[in-house]
Amino acid sequence: MLAAQELLGCVYYAFAQDLTDPNTFHLTEGYSDLESYERHENAASFLSALKTVVQSVRILDRQGVRYDIASMHIDDPWWIGARRGAWKYGDQRRDHS
Repeated sequence: MLAAQELLGCVYYAFAQDLTDPNTFHLTEGYSDLESYERHENAASFLSALKTVVQSVRILDRQGVRYDIASMHIDDPWWIGARRGAWKYGDQRRDHS
């Protein structure tokens, strides 16, 4: 998983056990472009991990969904302020830079 996160173009890569079903795991990954995703799919680290999983884990169901996103807008005021270094609490505004 760490190898994937270090690949050029990997925005996020997370693997987690389901909170309600211990036999279900979720893999969520995001890449900046198709080329970055394909680089990951062909990386030696991914192919090695995939081989291990296929040999060691019984997969009963697999679902893959790919989203092509033209742009992303973050409209959470807290997140926007945090990214700018200014935090907003009520009507007060503080600069933490």
